[in-house]
Amino acid sequence: MIKLNVKGLDKLITGYDNYTAKSPAIMARAMNRVGNQSWTAASVAIRKEYNIRARDLKKSVKFKRARATHLTHVFTFKAHSIPLLYFTATKDERSISEPKKGLRYKVKKKGGTKVLRGSFVNTSKTRKTKYALIRRDKSRYPIIPLTVISPTKMMLATKADDVYKKTFMQEFTKRYRHELLWMLGKKK
Repeated sequence: MIKLNVKGLDKLITGYDNYTAKSPAIMARAMNRVGNQSWTAASVAIRKEYNIRARDLKKSVKFKRARATHLTHVFTFKAHSIPLLYFTATKDERSISEPKKGLRYKVKKKGGTKVLRGSFVNTSKTRKTKYALIRRDKSRYPIIPLTVISPTKMMLATKADDVYKKTFMQEFTKRYRHELLWMLGKKK
């Protein structure tokens, strides 16, 4: 969980005494906008190393937007690992003649693809999402969903949390001034 508070706002508000009452709302708008920009920068940093789409990565993130009464922008990762299918897992076409088919996947952009023998994709029509599964024993059950890595570990391995904080601190004052000028130009 990354929680960001902004300090030193009285220096930003000087010269705009009429809008100090609306300042928390302006600040919340700026924090939310910069928080989204920071998440985009962190996502790009993660996706430079890992072979995952942005929408699949965003499925594992939960945002709590800042409000005028609660001036904190928070994003947390859900506690689960990311499913193997999000890392471009496909059927291994080269193993059709062999009795043990499997899935071909690639987690990191550097390095080669790997084949996991005996794994398959569920074809159930009742499930909304598909999972890559593997049987633990030679019997039909138990079937285990395949997951690879948690998004927290990906963020720490790529130092994307530092990118997030750096982008937030660099862009906040510029965005706050923009929102303040927008509020000044807004008709009452």
